[in-house]
Amino acid sequence: MLISPRRQTGLSLVEILVTLAIGLILLGAAASVGLSSLSSSRQAVRSITLQQELQTTMSILTRELRRAGYSALGSDDGADATKQFRKIWLSTPLTSGGNDFTCAVFRYDRQTTPLGGVAPSGAGTITNDEITGIQFVNADSTNPDRSNRIFLLMSAPNIAVTNCTGSGWEALNTVDQFKVTQLTITPSYVTPSGSSVQLVQSVQISLTGTTPDNSESRTLTELIQIRNLPVKQ
Repeated sequence: MLISPRRQTGLSLVEILVTLAIGLILLGAAASVGLSSLSSSRQAVRSITLQQELQTTMSILTRELRRAGYSALGSDDGADATKQFRKIWLSTPLTSGGNDFTCAVFRYDRQTTPLGGVAPSGAGTITNDEITGIQFVNADSTNPDRSNRIFLLMSAPNIAVTNCTGSGWEALNTVDQFKVTQLTITPSYVTPSGSSVQLVQSVQISLTGTTPDNSESRTLTELIQIRNLPVKQ
């Protein structure tokens, strides 16, 4: 008796198409998960970088403001303007007539007197490099490159500088690192008994920045005690 060979059959066209469709769906799902993970990683990196940049900037501002009003001699000479460190000028409030300023100019003595020692030569006398300041530029239509940046007064042209105009300012950030959308300096005052003089005993700094593409935003706030109690001008 002859046994006829079994007829071999392959996958039909429909089965192949179904298999391909399932494979494409699985590949698409895997790719979607991978892209989502990659996007999340990039976003996390941007967020961490922004936080670090803002923290570095805040540290610089805090360090400078804490020194405001310091004199190596311990006190000012009221009769000599070149020996008066305990002054601070606050201007350009964020809100008209408000106490939230975007510009501060102050002085501090770069000379230091050792504990129980003698003040070094030149101590107590103001020089150009002992005038410093902080300013925030939100928008500058004349010079757009200055917009969304914080500037530090590094090289004052003279000791008479009292505002945030003029030369000698250097930027602390570039907009390809991060953009500053707000900086406010809010002072707290104390008035000695029997006097109308306002002494700045602390300032609160609020710093808000975004990533260059505006996808992330962070705000840092810090309260700074100013032990030298500079006089508000």
